[in-house]
Amino acid sequence: MKTSNYTSKYKFKPLLFFILLLPLLFSCSSSNLKVSEYDFVYKGKSYVIRSTYCSDNPRSCNQLIGKDFIAVDMNQDRIMDKITQGNVSLSEAQEVYDYCLNLLEKAGKLSEIEKDSKQYELNEGNYTFTIKSFPSNGNEHFAEFRVIDRRNSLGQFKESIFIDDNADGNLDEVLKAGILLEEAQKLYSKTIKKGIKQLKLEFHEGVLIIK
Repeated sequence: MKTSNYTSKYKFKPLLFFILLLPLLFSCSSSNLKVSEYDFVYKGKSYVIRSTYCSDNPRSCNQLIGKDFIAVDMNQDRIMDKITQGNVSLSEAQEVYDYCLNLLEKAGKLSEIEKDSKQYELNEGNYTFTIKSFPSNGNEHFAEFRVIDRRNSLGQFKESIFIDDNADGNLDEVLKAGILLEEAQKLYSKTIKKGIKQLKLEFHEGVLIIK
């Protein structure tokens, strides 16, 4: 199908979600690094969300801290990206994270800040495919692949999100399940191939890079 620039209400702008609670200020180049924490209980277990934001610091992130794990939303877009400690799955961490963010949103405790970030988006028919690539600790990278299905007649959409742990073109983990991992891999490979053809993506030393 022909690729088009989809501009309706379903196109997502990259937003940064910063928790406006217990602010602490530290020097951060020409601006301030803001740190906030929020304690909450979900299904009888206690958690903490720690949010840091600095307009000129790429390390701004949200951390979800449980008794036995720490998960990180590296670009503060409401999607968990990495488990940095413990053995919990990303999908389990995402469930807890969604619950907390919904509480904060209803209470007016979230600040949405438009943030430029590199991503590749491909629109085909009723589908939008998005690839984001993130650097992690050291030279490690990972990628996020998102599929939006807008075929619902009521104007609603179904979202599926997957993680490519090494940004090597192979999906490793399901974050939000809407389609099977095997099917997602085929769509991911197809999207990467088109991005390379359009000179928007490339593999550098085996790592997927967004130009």
